[in-house]
Amino acid sequence: MPRFEGASGWPGAQSALDRVWRALSVLFTAGVELQERLLLINRPWEEELLHWGEDARLHGAIAPPPGQHSTTSTGWCLGTHRRVQF
Repeated sequence: MPRFEGASGWPGAQSALDRVWRALSVLFTAGVELQERLLLINRPWEEELLHWGEDARLHGAIAPPPGQHSTTSTGWCLGTHRRVQF
């Protein structure tokens, strides 16, 4: 019987594992972004906290408490989203 010593012994197995890992990483990042957006949608009053929006304008009028923010980690802002007309 042939003996296999992990993925490194199979041609192309490492690149397949790399593709799977990258896909899972993208999926995880997208999930985190969606969760952050949902939290902001459920707390619309946080739009009044000072922050920079995606449109490079300063939004809000109240200084945020330490550690609190009203944008996602990528900079998505509920106020900018509401201004977009489809």
